Amino acid sequence: MLDVLDCGTASSTPPNRVTDSTANAVNTKTLKIRRTVLNNTGVPVTKLRFRVVHVTTLGTPNEFNGAAQADVRPVTSSGETVTVTSPCVGTATSRTLQGLTLDTPPAQTSGGGLNSSLSAGTITLRQPLQPGQSIDVNFWLAVVTSGEFRYFLNIEALH
Repeated sequence: MLDVLDCGTASSTPPNRVTDSTANAVNTKTLKIRRTVLNNTGVPVTKLRFRVVHVTTLGTPNEFNGAAQADVRPVTSSGETVTVTSPCVGTATSRTLQGLTLDTPPAQTSGGGLNSSLSAGTITLRQPLQPGQSIDVNFWLAVVTSGEFRYFLNIEALH
């Protein structure tokens, strides 16, 4: 199950989603989407991957009735620590987000697109995500062109 990092705020507001001007692999603007993944499968997960099944990017049809459409591309992210302060977690809590790796081949120097996948390298055969455990992850999208966007993922878990 994929859920927001901070259940006390909207999915589109910090710390769940932020825009960062720190340089990334494609340009200088990064949209960070922070989520929590809960293993509710009942068995240990030994590999965790996220498949991009819909994204507004270069060459995709405009879906927003004339509004400006964004060109966003998934890229490899880094881990970071954020503070969650909403009432649903009690007191202010530091959460460590795990970075995700844009899978290759092919080399994707301009960022990923449709059918790209991102892997959580901290979930392995030696360190599986046990039933009931969760992991906080950090999705990064390189923003090539600002505007309205869509970004949908499927979770792929190997048992």
